[in-house]
Amino acid sequence: MEKNTEQKTQIIMEGNFQLIPPFPSEMTRTMYCPKCAQNQMPDIGNFVYLLGTTSRTGYVFPVKKDNMVSEFGFTPHIISQPNIILNKEGEIMVRFYRTCCMHACGMFINFKPFSNSYVVDILNRGQAELPLNEFIALINYKDHSYYLGS
Repeated sequence: MEKNTEQKTQIIMEGNFQLIPPFPSEMTRTMYCPKCAQNQMPDIGNFVYLLGTTSRTGYVFPVKKDNMVSEFGFTPHIISQPNIILNKEGEIMVRFYRTCCMHACGMFINFKPFSNSYVVDILNRGQAELPLNEFIALINYKDHSYYLGS
């Protein structure tokens, strides 16, 4: 076990990441939020903050779906500052910050009518870890069951 840990440490220390795609510094992905599940969110008309994939600009939208939400708690989250680490067992992990993007959960979204704009304040930002393969799966997963309306 020690040899395997040493090999993984050596790979990380030498920076041999040719096969690992670079991680975006920030992205929006669907994750489970226990507070939203308890408050039965997302629901039609709730406001959510999302980051544009290419523009890196934040947008506020109301939630819309063809059907009523069947499973509460699965909401957009901002994933930021991912870092590859070794945990105590020697497994390659990704440590990152996550913020629920739902209004009144991880963020407070306030409309300013005079400037016709939104002000977004982060209320709750937590740290999380996932194994490298699960983090890459999270990056590649897009939740197409939601669509945005203005």
